[in-house]
Amino acid sequence: LEIPTKYFNIHEQCLAFVKLLITKEQYTEALALLGTINLNALEKAGYREFSDVALGLVAKVISANPGFIAPALKLLAKVNLRPTNGEDHEAMLELGDSLRKLRQYTYSIKVYDRLATIMAPLPASPIKERARLWPIYCYFKVSSAYSKKPDAASQKVATQYLNAARTYLAAIDKKPPVRT
Repeated sequence: LEIPTKYFNIHEQCLAFVKLLITKEQYTEALALLGTINLNALEKAGYREFSDVALGLVAKVISANPGFIAPALKLLAKVNLRPTNGEDHEAMLELGDSLRKLRQYTYSIKVYDRLATIMAPLPASPIKERARLWPIYCYFKVSSAYSKKPDAASQKVATQYLNAARTYLAAIDKKPPVRT
């Protein structure tokens, strides 16, 4: 149920409350609150700042408590990333890098893939190239972890990740990054 803003304008107060929660490092509470809000509807009503706050919150939640990666990425999925906004691209790249450094390679792959998809039609840039290259490393790391397990199911998963890495490499071989 959505109530038109002209009848119940609570958005400014809600945004202030979310920012206060983040300032007080109450990240899980802010995550829960933003997770219940329709960010796309708010953006259409002129409240893009909710999505910007959510994008920044995801990284803070993950760095503060890696146990909240899944709920944080669920919130991230609700954020409309603007195809031509460099700040959105940088935030996504930093998030992918943070997940990779935490050795959360499968989550990192998802973030890099989403960023690469958004940036695909755009001209070449360092962020675009990093979003194309880092998933390969992550695929190899996941494949390596699964290949150390003796069971057949793990070996199958290892092969799938290895094949994904090879597919990415083949695509890069067709269009290698420009050397500067």
